[in-house]
Amino acid sequence: MRPHDLLRLTPHAELIAGDVPDWVVPSLARAAFVVVRRAEIADDFVPVGVRGATRGERFPALLRRSDIAEAITPETLARSTTPRRDLPAFAALAAVASAAAAFDLVWG
Repeated sequence: MRPHDLLRLTPHAELIAGDVPDWVVPSLARAAFVVVRRAEIADDFVPVGVRGATRGERFPALLRRSDIAEAITPETLARSTTPRRDLPAFAALAAVASAAAAFDLVWG
């Protein structure tokens, strides 16, 4: 796993963190994904971040590897053929992936 990878949580995943802000639980209920943070992965624990609705809503935590249902890289998202592909975020990812490929660059 690398920074910026998205991790889909298992149904009973538990984040290891201090005081959890009120927005975290509803955010994870809407989309059970966290992002790998730029910190050391130690033993069985992955440093993750929960992202909320605004840029100011960021919350760091740790996650046990056993609580990860799936890991998705930014490169995989850029090549996605999901039905939601028409969303602006996917169009932006495709454009960035194309530009990065022209210079033999990778994400992250």
